[in-house]
Amino acid sequence: CRYPPEGIRGVAYAVTRAAEYGLKLAEYADKANDNLLVMCQVESVKTVDNIEAIGAVDGIDVLFIGPFDLSASMGKPGQFDDPAVADALDRAEGGIRASGKTLGGILRPGDSLAGMVERGYGLMISASDATLLRSGTASVGGPSLSAANSAALVAAGAASAAAAGAA
Repeated sequence: CRYPPEGIRGVAYAVTRAAEYGLKLAEYADKANDNLLVMCQVESVKTVDNIEAIGAVDGIDVLFIGPFDLSASMGKPGQFDDPAVADALDRAEGGIRASGKTLGGILRPGDSLAGMVERGYGLMISASDATLLRSGTASVGGPSLSAANSAALVAAGAASAAAAGAA
């Protein structure tokens, strides 16, 4: 995840916005490794089972628990009250705290940001962009995103794009 000589990450400085598309190659190259945030996702039981070893990897800044994917990997998507899912989440949180890495995650139903802080989270996401857009649309009387409404929105977007292309 680091640029050479510290790592093997690709060096496309000339086409990146961060290097002003090549106008500031030297300045970017000198500081790039100092400005990286390396975040790994914890989204499977195998990852939880290996959290101590993963947490020991030098250079990882954040271990981010994806509770929905973790529960789905157990065949229990979104069942956060299930004892096995709750145990996996607890083991992941404990292992990350013990590693000294920043514990990150997304707010799940039935939890609170305050609860996450109490459990040691240093990086929290309270909602996804799609959730915020859906809530905003509904708050102004717009459609909810049921399957029928979602299909209608896709069709309307396709029709709009076709009309724009014909203009």
